[in-house]
Formats: sequence, C-alpha cells, structure tokens
Amino acid sequence: MDETSGDTYYHDTVNGETTWDKPDNYEEPAAACKWEAHVDAETNDTFYFNVETEETTWEKPDDFVPAESTDALAPATDTTTSSLAPAAEEVVVEEEVVVEEEVVVEEEVVVEEEVVVEQAADPASADGMGFAPANAWEERQQDMHDKLSSGQSKRKRGLGYDNEPEPANGLEARLGADGSAHHKSLDAHAGDVASHYNKRNDQHRTLDTRSAVTRLKNFNNWVKSVLIKEYTRKGHNVLDICCGKGGDLLKWKHADVDFVTMVDIAAGSIKDGLSRKTSTDRGGPMPFGSQHIVADCFSTEKLLDHFRATVPKFDVVSCQFALHYCFESHKKCNLALRNIAEHMQPGGYFVCTIPDAFVLAKKLCSALQKSGDVDNPPPFGNSIYEVKFKTAAWDRNKPFGIQYNFHLEQSIDDCDEHAIPFRVLEAEARKVGLKCLRYDPFHKFFYKHVRNPEHRSLMNRMQVLQTRPKDGGPPMDMSDDEWDAAYLYVAVVFQKVNDGPPGQPPPGFQGKRSRQPTENDIVYLE
Repeated sequence: MDETSGDTYYHDTVNGETTWDKPDNYEEPAAACKWEAHVDAETNDTFYFNVETEETTWEKPDDFVPAESTDALAPATDTTTSSLAPAAEEVVVEEEVVVEEEVVVEEEVVVEEEVVVEQAADPASADGMGFAPANAWEERQQDMHDKLSSGQSKRKRGLGYDNEPEPANGLEARLGADGSAHHKSLDAHAGDVASHYNKRNDQHRTLDTRSAVTRLKNFNNWVKSVLIKEYTRKGHNVLDICCGKGGDLLKWKHADVDFVTMVDIAAGSIKDGLSRKTSTDRGGPMPFGSQHIVADCFSTEKLLDHFRATVPKFDVVSCQFALHYCFESHKKCNLALRNIAEHMQPGGYFVCTIPDAFVLAKKLCSALQKSGDVDNPPPFGNSIYEVKFKTAAWDRNKPFGIQYNFHLEQSIDDCDEHAIPFRVLEAEARKVGLKCLRYDPFHKFFYKHVRNPEHRSLMNRMQVLQTRPKDGGPPMDMSDDEWDAAYLYVAVVFQKVNDGPPGQPPPGFQGKRSRQPTENDIVYLE
C-alpha cells in the first residue's frame, strides 16, 4: 500500500515492475492465522490468543492454523520462545498482596516503545472495555477541550497546556501531625499529606481477602512489578521518591539492585520502610545498601546537594501514585522534576504511575451534565472511590493547582490531589532532559501484558482478578467498581536523554557493602 495515497499497488518481485492495476495472474495471499497457541505456565495446558481481538480461550478455535515452528508451544517458563513479548521479566509479589510468590528470572527485557492498539476503556459500556486507535491521546485531549469550553459561557475549561507559572499560595507553614521540627517547614498542603500518611497504619499484607479493594490493590501492585522490572537491572542505583512505607522494597531486592535511596515527606512512613528493609523476617535484611530521607520531594532544594554528596547518579527513579502532589504549582512541579532528573545517569529511566487527567475530566463532564454547577461540581465515583473537584471552572492558561479530593476505601481518606495534564508534564520534563517513552493507561497496560503467559500466570498467583478467601469461602472476582477505579491511572516512563558524562561514586560510597542503617541514620532535610 502506498503510504502517501493509501492506494494499493502491485510489485513483481521477479522482474521488478510496479503497477497500480491488479495483474491478471495475481494470486491473493493466504490469510494469516489470527490465533497463536501458548502453554500456561501453571497448568501446562495449551491456550489460544487472538492477536486481533486479544481474546483468550482454552478451546481450539475452528480457524486456528498451527505455525510451522513449534516454538510458540514451548512452556512459558522458557522465556526464549515466547512470541507474545520480549524476554520474560522477573516480577515480584509484595506490598498489600494477599498471596506472595517470588519469581526469579534473570533474562534482559527489551523495552517496547510503541503499541498498536490502545484500550481506552469506557466504564459505561457493557464490559467496561472499549477500544481506540493508538496515539489517540491528542484527539481525546482536544475533544475534552471542546467539551469543556463549549455550551456554557461561564466555562473557561480545558486541561491547559501553556506553561504559565502559578503564584505560590502564600499559606503559612504549619506544624506537621507528628510534631517534629521537620514538619514545621512544610506548607499547609504538604503538611496535610504528611499527616495523612503518618496516621495510616502499616497495612503490609494485612488486608482482608474479602475487602472490597483487595483485587484493585493486587492489580496496582502487579502493574508496578511489571513496570519496574522492565527498566531495572542488576547493580542499578535507584531513587525511590515518595517511597511511602517501602512497598517496593521486594521489587528492588529481586532486581538485585546495588543501592536504594528512599525519600518521603512522612517521617512515620520512612521509619516503617526502614523497619521492613532491615527486618530479619523471611531471610534477613534486604541485600542492598540504602539511605532513608525525610523530605518534601517537591519543595526541598537541598535534596540534589545531598544526592551528589552521598550516591552515584541514579539509573532508575521511581515515583508511584504520588507525582500528582507536585502539580499544586508550577514551582513545585519544576523542582520535583529537577530533583528527579538532574542526578540521573544519561539513558536512565524515570518510571511513574499517575492519575489520568483525561479520564478525570471525562467523568467530571458526565457529572456536570447532571447538575451543571461548574463552581461546585458534584462528586463522582462508585462504591469504593469518590472524586470531588473543587471547581470545574478551569483556566487553560493555568494548568497547575487543579485540585480535587480523593477517597479510596481502606486506602486514601479524603486526601487533596491535583490533576496532571499530561502534555504539561511532558513539556516540563523535556526542560530537564526527560523524554517520554511510554504512556499506558492501566486498562491498556493490562491488555498488553496479559498476552505474556509469564505475566498472566503471575496475575493468577497474585490473585489479581480473583481472590480465594482464607476462610474457605467462594472465590471473589475483581468487581466492576475495582476495574473502574483502575481506569483512573496511567503508567508513564521517561528517559534521560542528555549526553552528559556518567556519574562517578562519591568518596566513601560502598553500595551493597554498606552497613544496615538504623533510625539514627535517617536524614531530615528542611
């Protein structure tokens, strides 16, 4: 097919002739089989995957044509023969997962930067799953702008893309919930965030299997496991920014990293994470070096100086379900990205999971159709989550500070968050040398990786789509409300693209050979 006109032409491979007219002796090529056969790693049974519809079935389809090679039928544990994905990835079951198994696979993984189909799920559809062409983000965003900016003269809507700085809110700094001198330096919103997470108990592996959000938490953890493993290698130096209570420590352990720098605004979370890292349970302390820092990752300018003085440049930076807090203002966003990018190795990766601003705007529009009050929009959500925007009167020239209140059962107690217009994030990231490699809404991420039998088998072990209660009751499937909540998030990967020299370890840096830290080693940065 001609790429310019879209018309079909014919090429004779024998004499080299090309023509627009269909030759009389032209034979239509045999239709390629749409089905691929694979072996389930757990049961050793063969299942069939449709490469066009992404349907999976245990029954052999009538139109299935076996491939000439039998490689596709090799066991899923033989990662060199999988036709659905690059080399199998080591993924780990950890925080808030009801059943935990360790899978150790050491092969390198080839990172895919493009996907052919994007699952832009529509919760209103019968099965909660819809489809849209790849690279549909621009069209979807523009459509949202049109919807939000039309119909009512009061609406100056849009997920603004002009990078105009927003003035600081001017609120006085106040004392954090734990009463420490550190929290005295936090502004009001940062103090609220620290207070929220300091008050939360450490729920590591304690969630009831019958909880309404168990499968959602397992699903989110599976996404993080696959995402982090794709970009982490043995011996890497890692920055876990907004690390919380150390939920990703086992991921770093099984990636065999050299050193992890853990930073969080909540002192209580840092202490919990340190306890997990140094615990002698389940085989002893984590076998990598670490440092633990209490700091506002988005407001503390001293972080970079501390990084340069204590650790080599980072190979991987991870920020899971927390980057939205920096979109309170342009100043915070800029400083956050500087803290993330300026001490990264050239070619290093920044992996994060963030709320999908498009989905939030779409759901807000639906809610506004019912009430129409843009200055006091109604909440939206379902039985396990609720989102309440402060206002829907957004100014597209002020993309920062688009605030909403978020509640998730047994996880987040009415915490203020900020929408992240992705094009703004992408533009700000470019300023600090970060290029976006990947943008996968969680539903799309699921469809893409469930093709890999290794990942699908892991999902079964993690009880992502179905949990088996400990009391012996009937299995519980992932609910429509949990699937809808997963629709709110997107996985994003950036790469450091500048050609600066690789960093050298600072004097005294020992990596894995570092002694196990104690609470006295926790660093507090104002």
